[in-house]
Amino acid sequence: MFNKNIVEDIKKHAEKIYPEESCGLVVNNEYVSTKNIHEDPKNHFRIDIKEYSQFLQNSSLQAIVHSHTNGRDFPSKNDMIGQMRMAIPWGIVLATIHGIHDPFWFGDQVPVPNLLGREFRHGVTDCYALVRDWYKENKNIILPNLARDWEWWNTKENILINHFKEFGFVEISKSELEWGDCVMGKIGSNVTNHCGVYLGNNELLHHLPKRLSRRDMLSPWTRIITHYCRYSK
Repeated sequence: MFNKNIVEDIKKHAEKIYPEESCGLVVNNEYVSTKNIHEDPKNHFRIDIKEYSQFLQNSSLQAIVHSHTNGRDFPSKNDMIGQMRMAIPWGIVLATIHGIHDPFWFGDQVPVPNLLGREFRHGVTDCYALVRDWYKENKNIILPNLARDWEWWNTKENILINHFKEFGFVEISKSELEWGDCVMGKIGSNVTNHCGVYLGNNELLHHLPKRLSRRDMLSPWTRIITHYCRYSK
């Protein structure tokens, strides 16, 4: 998404600051390192608003970047909230004692990867992200994003069920299922934590952790499905 020089500068900064989280800005196709002023810099980051407000005002701020030193190569719920509020790409670089990874980028301003064969990353390219991207590409429908922490379903949250009606879906029966309808189910959880899109001809498009997004026959998955839904707005 950004050139090699920017990526290398981001990684060098993350390496220099480790084990604290680094943070910085991409401005006018250059990486600008900033100070992490959070009171717990090994687990969180905060950039002084004075360091980026000027760039926001003149629209030259292209991205916010920070490192994760906790082993999690995906955004936290707070990361997702911050990105959605700012409406510019955010990047995260995983920094470990073994080395510094290339940053990944997230947000609706980032190019959408292919629907089939994408790698799983929670909050970025997971099952709900696949549903959102399919609806945007095939129906020109922008579904709201959901800020979510890893394994939210183990914290008694039920974000899919709590929001699907609000987002424009109505529940239907399995016999009513048509191309473009959404299915939701439970995988290793007491709450509904998985979703996909019905493609017709008994085919399901979905994305499981540690696997690439793919088409599957729907039939073997009906045992875990809790809801069949149709977008009705």
